[in-house]
Amino acid sequence: MVAKAASAPKSTPSSAVTAAASKMAPAPSILNLTDRLEANRQEFVRLSDWYDSLKHERGYLRKGDTDAVEAYNTEAAKYQTALQLAKTEQAELAKLTAKK
Repeated sequence: MVAKAASAPKSTPSSAVTAAASKMAPAPSILNLTDRLEANRQEFVRLSDWYDSLKHERGYLRKGDTDAVEAYNTEAAKYQTALQLAKTEQAELAKLTAKK
């Protein structure tokens, strides 16, 4: 399970996160703050499931199976990028809700 991230990220997104975000299709415009908060909550639920899957898969990796290890590392890097994006959105939402 992903730990609850209560505080905002302490640094700017990494270059990998910025590059991944620039290649993504634009998200549909969600004008309502409540909808954005719910979408972010759902993203953390999805990321939690993804993390559990990675953790389970890691238990089956063998040191000599380089293809499987590389595939796992690629998937884990994608997860880390998605997690950073969700945390960045969460920090932005925290700023918006604090202004209310």
